[in-house]
Amino acid sequence: MDLTTQEILKFDDRTFGFSHDRTWNAMPHSLTGKFQADAVVRQFGSRTHPRIAEAIGGLCDLGAKSPKDTYRFRDFKDAGLNEVQGLRYGPDVTILARASCWYVEDGIIRIPILQPRVEALIPHKLSIYLALARKAYCRGEWQDAQIEIIDLSEKDQEGTVVARVLTSDMIAPVTDDQVSDFLDVYIEARRVAEKTRAERGPKKKPDRGPKPGDTFDMFEGGPG
Repeated sequence: MDLTTQEILKFDDRTFGFSHDRTWNAMPHSLTGKFQADAVVRQFGSRTHPRIAEAIGGLCDLGAKSPKDTYRFRDFKDAGLNEVQGLRYGPDVTILARASCWYVEDGIIRIPILQPRVEALIPHKLSIYLALARKAYCRGEWQDAQIEIIDLSEKDQEGTVVARVLTSDMIAPVTDDQVSDFLDVYIEARRVAEKTRAERGPKKKPDRGPKPGDTFDMFEGGPG
């Protein structure tokens, strides 16, 4: 648990000044293949954080190579799923999962989930991430949907972001018990981290650990 707590705290003294909301919102359009990455990045210019522009450019490159007819969850209110799904874990903690669109390929519904960070997730975390996304989105009429993780942590030799599609057959499966054990450690580590932050004194925008009725994204808090 100590290592998990250190990982949660390691970015406290750094500021990044952006979130990946725009990347998530751009994904449905980017994957259609209708937008050229270079033109999109140039259009953003200095008005957008470089990491956001590069990440969306990577998605546009992916769309150009393999265009998809995407459907945004926000456009289909009766679909039974939302962009942000809450997973209740115990009586006082809700874990947030996010997906902005889906597409159909070979008769199978596929839901892409972003991993937008510069730093790749270790294999076990990747497995947990996939398992949580499945619990959030593969339910009811969507139970046969397939989750794909689009990883944006790689760059080519020229420094251009490369969007990699990771399918379930590329990621080791985990059991429900392994997911529960991981979350137990993570939630306790967040409580320890919150106590450490309180002892350090207030920050301008303090991060909050899980409290009764609270929600959190397990993969938040790091550099994009």
